[in-house]
Amino acid sequence: MPRNVLLLSATIIPLTGIKSVTRTDPATRLKDYERALRFYIGLLGRSFDSIVFCENSGADLRPLEDVAEEAGAGGRVEFVSFRGLEFPPNYGRGFGEFKLVDHAMEHARCLRPTNDLIVWKCTGRYIIHNMEQLVQSRPSEFDVYCNYRNRPILWCDLYLLAWNMKGYQGVIKDCCHRLSEATREDGQCAEEKFRRLMDERSSVLNITPRFRRVPRIEGYRGWDNKPYQDRKVLIRAVALKLAPWLWI
Repeated sequence: MPRNVLLLSATIIPLTGIKSVTRTDPATRLKDYERALRFYIGLLGRSFDSIVFCENSGADLRPLEDVAEEAGAGGRVEFVSFRGLEFPPNYGRGFGEFKLVDHAMEHARCLRPTNDLIVWKCTGRYIIHNMEQLVQSRPSEFDVYCNYRNRPILWCDLYLLAWNMKGYQGVIKDCCHRLSEATREDGQCAEEKFRRLMDERSSVLNITPRFRRVPRIEGYRGWDNKPYQDRKVLIRAVALKLAPWLWI
């Protein structure tokens, strides 16, 4: 059986001046993380063997540690804190998040490399209500499990990804440098750059480019501070069922 570990990525105090981040109040963001952590703790023993909460602004994690202790899950939730925002703001949020991923993969005890490890990286402020179904319906074999979109542009969603060690070593490790938006002559954001990188590695990795369930997301998007809408989720679910080849 695979060892499923949920990696929640977090930035409580965002870097000043970073592009595409408007939900910046640390107290508001902390409440987002607290709500999401409570939800995912409820999936321990069902969907996930353990949770790694990795935060990259060096913020105080005691309120979140208290959430885990109060739920009786202190031994199954690992907290990793480091100062990972020491880069120019124009590098962008994708650079910072995947720098965080590399730090977590290197330092978290729960992410020790084993052949049975599957890492589910999720933006830590979002609650994905059908996460249990997403985990249960995963392909039996994959190196990277992700969600492509082909319209209106080539894109890979970054709020949720899953990978094994081959996938991590083959495409994700050190990819933060490829996602930097410091030079944007091509006009591409991190999601577009990551999709291009994935396409380059598709001949050597087993990439499943479409989730078998459409994620039902609750939370406020960081880039425009607006909530995800159930209507859009419904449209995507219907499109996936009726015309999956469109990948919209």
